Amino acid sequence: DVDNDTVQINAVAGVGSKWSGKASIRFNVADVQRPLASASKVVAKGNRIVLEEGGSFIQSVSTGEKIALRVERGVYVFDTKYEGGSTGTMALDSGAGVNVWPQDWWSDAPMEPKAPGLKMVAANGTEITNLGQKVIKFNAIQPFAGQR
Repeated sequence: DVDNDTVQINAVAGVGSKWSGKASIRFNVADVQRPLASASKVVAKGNRIVLEEGGSFIQSVSTGEKIALRVERGVYVFDTKYEGGSTGTMALDSGAGVNVWPQDWWSDAPMEPKAPGLKMVAANGTEITNLGQKVIKFNAIQPFAGQR
């Protein structure tokens, strides 16, 4: 079962694999430009986030598996491969209270009802319309050998 704020990083990938095991995040679907994974939600689901020069990552506390973070235009991101084989990038947002998925982005995940009572507001104060929820399943790039 997937709960309301699912963020799972599981050790399933083979030794030496470039991609992590299957992970999933429950996103609120909205008219946004890119997927945003809330750092606080990631941590609340049993992960740690390490941000440091030359080796940033998200790590599952229970399994030890890591996914690599990199900086793109001043934002920490991680590279993903979705079910079906398409690839993308998710931003890890330390200022976001919820995970947000763009309504126009590919996803075979079924749309689920909106989270009751959730009101999303952009950094500029405008309301972000919540269209529903989707659980997005993906693999993420693991840190290269030599990284933490």
